[in-house]
Amino acid sequence: SEGEIQVWTDGEERHYKITTNPILRDTKHSGLCVVFRNVTVENRLLENLQRQATVDALTGIYNRGTFFDLAEATLEHEKGRTLDFALLMIDVDHFKQVNDNYGHPCGDSVLKAIADILKAHFRKGDVVGRYGGEEFAVLLANISGAQAVAAAEKFRKAIEDMKICCQGQSVGVSNSA
Repeated sequence: SEGEIQVWTDGEERHYKITTNPILRDTKHSGLCVVFRNVTVENRLLENLQRQATVDALTGIYNRGTFFDLAEATLEHEKGRTLDFALLMIDVDHFKQVNDNYGHPCGDSVLKAIADILKAHFRKGDVVGRYGGEEFAVLLANISGAQAVAAAEKFRKAIEDMKICCQGQSVGVSNSA
């Protein structure tokens, strides 16, 4: 009696909620009323709210609450298995100096660049989030201690090699993992 469908029209995805009701004539079914209601706008609003609730607006990676929720779910899902996990806590060194010397827009650019490197550097199943301010966290599953150290060092080096152009100057940062 209810359902939803997605339809592509003119290159745009549209969502419809479908409801059906019998048409009765003297207690006999004489037909079916099918109603298609376009819920595309509502679905987009819900997706946007979901994104705002789970993703850090500046960096585009999971926010702190979502990171903890996903990390907990990952650990719970793997409970009883003999997988090794590693948790990386990453702090941008002397980040206040970037904001003080070049301004907050430059600091924002640095944080966005770090998040982009985080997304590209770690595996798809790893949980990557912004812990707060200039701090990030990564939960690595099914990884040995030596592999985790190597991954953290490779990431640290990638950040060290990163340069951001701010106010005509090249700005670099380092991080402690």
